[in-house]
Amino acid sequence: MKPNKEGFDYGIFIAVLILVLGGVALVGSSSAATALEGKHNWAYYMTRQIVWAIAGIFGAIYFFRLSDEKLRKQVPFLIYGSIFLLFLTLVPKIGINVNNASRWIGVKHTLFVIQPYEFVKMAYVIFLADLFGNTEIKMKDKIIKSFIITIVICGILAKQPDLGGAIIICSIYVITLLIAGISFLWLIPVGTVAIIALTLYIRMSKNKSGRMQAWLDPWKDAANTGYHTIQSMIAVGSGGLFGTGFSQGKQKNLFLDMPHTDYIFSTIAEELGFVGAFTVIGIFIFFMWKGVLVAMHIKEKKQKYLAALITFLIMSQVFINIGVATGLLPAKGTTLPFISAGGSALVVNIMCVGLLLALSKKAVGKAE
Repeated sequence: MKPNKEGFDYGIFIAVLILVLGGVALVGSSSAATALEGKHNWAYYMTRQIVWAIAGIFGAIYFFRLSDEKLRKQVPFLIYGSIFLLFLTLVPKIGINVNNASRWIGVKHTLFVIQPYEFVKMAYVIFLADLFGNTEIKMKDKIIKSFIITIVICGILAKQPDLGGAIIICSIYVITLLIAGISFLWLIPVGTVAIIALTLYIRMSKNKSGRMQAWLDPWKDAANTGYHTIQSMIAVGSGGLFGTGFSQGKQKNLFLDMPHTDYIFSTIAEELGFVGAFTVIGIFIFFMWKGVLVAMHIKEKKQKYLAALITFLIMSQVFINIGVATGLLPAKGTTLPFISAGGSALVVNIMCVGLLLALSKKAVGKAE
């Protein structure tokens, strides 16, 4: 270990740059058939991806240059403002409903549509880092305040509904408590209640129940609930070692559901094979390693929390997306960070990296 003399983690920067640029190409390849059928323009989603990536870069520059003091002053605005936007998704004529889920606000079928949940995730990790990193607040008060915020967010997400989003928020909260030194034994009753509530929620929802059954045995109802899982597994399995070749995949041609967003990893595995898929996973693992190093080598407590939670936030999405694509997890609409098509998610993930790079400048004794 030796100090990072330049005060900037180029490893994180280069890894994310490769993923974003590769994502633009992969979105173009995976969305061509879908875009031609629905938009009559094969480059429709790829063009939007470029626009959102540029927006994310500007956002990342803003957070990279933002001082610690100014960021702390903005915490209340970020968390309460993002929760308010999340609440607006439930307001008639403001929230945009797609496939029986109201998760967006804005002007439908334009670039001016955002998914507030994505901004809530970023605001939430900043809020938790600021709260639990504050040595002047008692742990009891930290837990109570954070628990209330968590319940409010998860309540709105459940109403949308977005069960997967609620699970990610709860996961971030649990990780924060563990980092804060809360005994694992204290989490057992909370976890038990959460599992019971989750089970009841799934059983009460035909859609969620169907997804669980499709995950356990997709071939039982291959033409309906298990269809997308099977198509994804076919795409992953047919890639072999080196894949069918870039843009030569077949499953994306109206067989695979959302091949440019939720199932883009399936397209990667089919077209680039095991080598390409493993390379993508390797880059994410490298990113995680560098993020953990940044968190380990920051002295200031709030910054340490923030670096760790940003890394966990991004990697939890990676785990879920790849898990769903390979059939290891039930179907859940989570994008693959930096690669999947998606405006709000791409912008927020890039902005998070801007924050992480700013934090990397404060790391001392980081491995080069």
